[in-house]
Order: sequence, then structure tokens, then C-alpha cells
Amino acid sequence: MPGLYRLELQVTKGTGKLATSGLWNSSAAKQQVKIAFNFFKANASRISVSAKVMDHDFHLLVVELQNTGPLNHLALSSLVAFPSGLLGKPALGQMVVQGDMSLGGSVTPVESIAECLQVAAGRPADEQCS
Repeated sequence: MPGLYRLELQVTKGTGKLATSGLWNSSAAKQQVKIAFNFFKANASRISVSAKVMDHDFHLLVVELQNTGPLNHLALSSLVAFPSGLLGKPALGQMVVQGDMSLGGSVTPVESIAECLQVAAGRPADEQCS
């Protein structure tokens, strides 16, 4: 069963560090976020020449919106959140991020797109299905 989670990101002046809080009951979820953050740091100049990742600290909070259990796929939704926070431009209100990404940035396919869309269809804005 896919789960629905809200990602909240706080970006402050700092030295390029990442902190996480919230629902982190598996080391796999933390590893997923680290993959996304490292990919983001390596490719930030493609997003914005003026934005400096190493001049900011990032704090990612994950909130579970249903009782579906541990996170499985979090890298792609985290990758969407990081530049949004750095540039100060919020993601679209009804955005649902499905799928995952590999260490090299390749997007992996969604296992059950219909099931994930059913879960997300009844939820309010700014909530993400992972």
C-alpha cells in the first residue's frame, strides 16, 4: 500500500548541512534523502547559477499522513523539495511526487500508479505520495 507523506523543508544560512526529523523509522529512508541531497548539491548549478547550496543548511521534516508504515521511496520527492526551498519557490499546491531515483539520478518507474493516485486523490494540497 502506498503511503502519503508531507515533506516540510526549512532552509537557513549555514554550511551545506542536511538534518532530518519526523518519521525516520528506517535507515533506508535516511539513505534515500542523502542520495537526493548529494545529487542536488552536485547539480545545483544547473538549477540556478546564483543559488549557493553550501551557504545554506537544510532541515527536512517528514510527516506521515496515513498509518501506512515505513517509507520506501523518498529520493525523488526530496529532490523536488531541495531546490524549491533553496530558491524560496514553493512547489505546486496539488503536487504528488511518485516514483524514485537512483544514485545517478535516473528516475525509476512507479510500481502501482493507479493505487498511488487513488490514495492521493482524497488528500488536501501539499501532500506527497511515496
